[in-house]
Amino acid sequence: MRVRLFWKLSLTYLLLLFLVLVAVDLYAARLLRRDYLRAGFEQLESLAQLARTHPPEGKDPAALRAWSAWMAGSGARVTVVGADGRVWADSHQDPQGMENHADRPEIQQALAAGQGQALRFSKTLEREMLYLAFRTTPAAGEPLLIRLALPLAPIDAALNEIRWRLATASFLLLLLGAGGSLLFSRGF
Repeated sequence: MRVRLFWKLSLTYLLLLFLVLVAVDLYAARLLRRDYLRAGFEQLESLAQLARTHPPEGKDPAALRAWSAWMAGSGARVTVVGADGRVWADSHQDPQGMENHADRPEIQQALAAGQGQALRFSKTLEREMLYLAFRTTPAAGEPLLIRLALPLAPIDAALNEIRWRLATASFLLLLLGAGGSLLFSRGF
């Protein structure tokens, strides 16, 4: 009878501790991901401010490629898109081989409201990306859309590192809890 009560108390305590640790892990991961995404979008917004102060001149393909390469020095992917969705320049791909971008959510938002953002999978680069697009009108010509993008992989890698550390700490706490549970149950 005493042995059965001992195991019931110990296992109940360990189960509760395990559930609390899992809840903390899930909450912390969600909170950290949200903060990392916010920081990514803030970085894109800073780059957008730079692009607004030094916008591309006209639609000359060579000048747009040079401007995109200059902006890409920040580590972001830079795409210049016409109002019709046609890609004029891209810092990572040949625009001739790229499909029309009129259906991209960030492009549609930028056309409608002046600026748009999205977190989605890139068909071109085959990975998840953070996107920020805004509309600009060069001195001569129709509006252009500048789209800036950052890969989500570094954010996910940092989050996985933190989750691994949190899981290790949780496991150690669970072991300490098991020891405490054994001592408490024996004393009880």
